[in-house]
Amino acid sequence: MTPISPVHPATTESAGLTAQQQHKLDEATRQFEAMLLKRVLASLEKTTQIGNQKSAGSSQYGGMLVEALADAIAQAGGLGLSRELSVAAAQARGATNEKTSK
Repeated sequence: MTPISPVHPATTESAGLTAQQQHKLDEATRQFEAMLLKRVLASLEKTTQIGNQKSAGSSQYGGMLVEALADAIAQAGGLGLSRELSVAAAQARGATNEKTSK
C-alpha cells in the first residue's frame, strides 16, 4: 500500500531549528503519536472478542496484541501524524521567532 502524500510536502528546513532542536521535536511528536496509537488500539481491544474473554490470560494476550499492532504500525512509518505535527510545530516556532525578532 502506497502512503498518500500531501499536495504540498511540508518541510521544517525553513523554520530555523538546530539539528538538536529538530531531533527533540521529532522525538516528542513520535512519542505523542505512539501514545495516541496505543490508546486507540487499547480501545479496539476492549470492543473485540479478545477484550471480552474471561480467561485468566486473555487480558495479557489482548495487551500483547495491542503492543504488536502498535509496533507493526510504527515500523511501517506510523500514521503520519508525527511528521505533520513536527512540521506544524517547527513552522509555528519559526513564525514566533520571526515576530519576536522584529
